[in-house]
Amino acid sequence: MLLKKQNITVNWVQDGEAAYDAVYADGYDVLVLDWMMPLLSGLDLCKRLREEDYQGKILLLTAKDTLADKVEGLNSGADDYLVKPFELEELVARLNALCRRQGQYSAEKLRYGAYTLESSGLWRTARRAATA
Repeated sequence: MLLKKQNITVNWVQDGEAAYDAVYADGYDVLVLDWMMPLLSGLDLCKRLREEDYQGKILLLTAKDTLADKVEGLNSGADDYLVKPFELEELVARLNALCRRQGQYSAEKLRYGAYTLESSGLWRTARRAATA
């Protein structure tokens, strides 16, 4: 109910496989993945999407609250990590923060396979070379 009041549209799926199918079918601003989803965990889905070079924002939602869990979740490719139980206002604030950063990196990086070209670094290098 709170998410609707904030004009946030939510699509809910039963499991990680259904979530994977939905990711590329719709353009989501942020994916909220539960680590312990059935069939394909949110952690494994996050890793899979990042391996496929998925550039969207991912918030990992979980009851796993140790430092090691948080580090693993963020290192798997999650942009944010929220431990249950949580207040809905915090979830909304985190979703808003992630949406503000939407596309922040896309104009700065070009990816092709295993190669990443960071345009800001290239431009700095090109400018230095031109003035030398």
